[in-house]
Amino acid sequence: MFQKVYKAAIDKAASRIARNGRLVFVLSTGRVGTVSLIRALSSCEEIDAFHEPHPHSASDAKAAYLTGLTPRAEYVRVFEQARSRRVARTTLRGRIYFEATNMIYFAPLIAEQFPRSQFLFVHRHPGCVVRSAMRRRWFSGHPWDEYRICPRAGDPALRSWPTWSAFEKNCWLWSAVNEFILELGEDLPSSRFLSLSFQELFGDDANGVSKLLDFVGARSIAQSALTAELAKQDNQQQEGHFLRFDDWTPPQKLRLHELAGGVMRRLGYY
Repeated sequence: MFQKVYKAAIDKAASRIARNGRLVFVLSTGRVGTVSLIRALSSCEEIDAFHEPHPHSASDAKAAYLTGLTPRAEYVRVFEQARSRRVARTTLRGRIYFEATNMIYFAPLIAEQFPRSQFLFVHRHPGCVVRSAMRRRWFSGHPWDEYRICPRAGDPALRSWPTWSAFEKNCWLWSAVNEFILELGEDLPSSRFLSLSFQELFGDDANGVSKLLDFVGARSIAQSALTAELAKQDNQQQEGHFLRFDDWTPPQKLRLHELAGGVMRRLGYY
């Protein structure tokens, strides 16, 4: 009994501390360089950076998308149990908590419950993301397939989903995830939401690093050093075969535009 009371008191204190902390969550489809980004930011003394830390709560994250975070109180509880102690430790150290997260669909709740939270949206051309996903066998027996989102009630894609190929599902996934994040950004001020393309962070003429450091207010690491770290690009796909976007067939490119064209236009990939 004492242990339960003690744990409840610790959890309550951690939640209170965490809600006053600086939190930055990286939101993306995956396959956009977040492993490299987190590794690079780990060298900054102002930041505690994590890539998909445990508990990953992947099944809860998928449910959050499908249910629209209803009931709200239950998802608040799930998120606080998963992250409050970790965020509180970082806050007590006077650092910024930085997470490349798979709890993307908790983001509206995080924005609401944590007033100092910020969100970094990293996006990449769908041809690159879908190619990488296909090489990794997403929706083709990958062990994390059960945690990937699928069309929710009211989505016209729901009826066709069971008959779609893995390629079509990955095209839809790119669109659905990015659309969700874009809608979040529309509800937040620019001080809390920053959108950067993969090219801005990793390209030869990248200026995203400067934007990122200005956004989070962290300057203890030199911009040149961070850019050099990002250039290493950890976790690049090495296995599997799927053609580069430029070599896709016309029907493949047409199907991508059918499933993701609206979001592609919004992000400048059309």
